[in-house]
Amino acid sequence: MVRMNNEILMEFIEAIFEECGDSLVLKGALALNMLFAENSNDINHRFSEDFDSYLLRMKMKFSELEAKVQVVLDKLDLSSKVRAVTERHPKNHSSGRIVLYYGMEESDGKEIFFSLDIDVDNCEHTYEIELPSGRLISCASIECICADKIDAISKAKLFFRVKDIYDIYLISIIYKPGYRDIKQIYDGVYRSERDKERIENKLSFKEFRDAGLKSSEPYLELADSYDKLTDIRNPSKKPAFDDVYARVRAFLKPFMTEHLSASNAIWSVEGMDWIADNSDLFGKPKSAVKGITSFL
Repeated sequence: MVRMNNEILMEFIEAIFEECGDSLVLKGALALNMLFAENSNDINHRFSEDFDSYLLRMKMKFSELEAKVQVVLDKLDLSSKVRAVTERHPKNHSSGRIVLYYGMEESDGKEIFFSLDIDVDNCEHTYEIELPSGRLISCASIECICADKIDAISKAKLFFRVKDIYDIYLISIIYKPGYRDIKQIYDGVYRSERDKERIENKLSFKEFRDAGLKSSEPYLELADSYDKLTDIRNPSKKPAFDDVYARVRAFLKPFMTEHLSASNAIWSVEGMDWIADNSDLFGKPKSAVKGITSFL
């Protein structure tokens, strides 16, 4: 994949939100990078050219978004250089991926310019981020992003999800989210009927648990994937895999064991543990800041 420069990326984000308004909610690595920007410019975050978003079900259809993407390409003078190809989700045709390829013909190859991974759903856990232009866009909350990544880590073929493990690691050294808030989203969104069999068979987190044994196949596969993770800000300062795994395991412990299911607890950045709290004010990000372009 060709890395987009920050200027083009920001122009695309500005333009697509101008067209879609509050029908889109940003999530994934781009959302995290914007959230990290309000805390520190020293976070060794991941780069991503995947535009992960929720398309709010009641406000816009996927087919309407496809048309909006073409409008944006025209507006940015890219329609003669880039072609948009839609890949619908095999089990949920209302969701999917819009991949922007260099070249106007399929024979031009599969060099990806940009991709939009879209979930058509409702997202109630949002807050606003201010872009450098002053435009406000909706972004999934830290709790919502945590629930999304925890679900990914809980599944099989964990070596494919090393980026989610790394993102949880970064979240755990910066934020103090609320366990109850994350769990309510996790249970409400991911513990649906389609996941019931996986949960009842106790397959959740199996590979992540097994990776705790250094001689195990999951550990070796995951460590190898982590060694190959280079799309971060400063790969030479990437923390040791064992340190990342230990911290993420501590963060995920109550979700794997559910021993805090009725508790009100917050994550302790310093203590690397969940602690009791009597407040309903969890780790909500405050207001985002301008100048995020250099952080993406």
